[in-house]
Amino acid sequence: MTVPNPNSPQLSAYPATLDFGTINTDLQLNITNTGTGTLTWNITDDKTWISTSPTSGTTDSEIDTIIVSVERLGLNPGAYSGTVTLSSDGGNQSISIVMSVPDEPTLSVS
Repeated sequence: MTVPNPNSPQLSAYPATLDFGTINTDLQLNITNTGTGTLTWNITDDKTWISTSPTSGTTDSEIDTIIVSVERLGLNPGAYSGTVTLSSDGGNQSISIVMSVPDEPTLSVS
């Protein structure tokens, strides 16, 4: 068991999952420092269709907002999942990313 030092930065990110469904392209991820001092963080993603802005920062007690975006263009219809990983001097956290690419509409004439 590891007990975090209460006198150091502590990473807390929420929500734990970002579900983009079939139409959302941008969602917010929030980072807070639940410890003391300044939290320095970086964020990375594991899929080419996921992007984040900003990709790094610092926070004392305020909430930092990260915009997580997905790009469906060029992807086949179906369900997709990925992960963004927050690394910091106050711990690490992974956030699940899920989205769907809908079937292409077809025109039917009778």
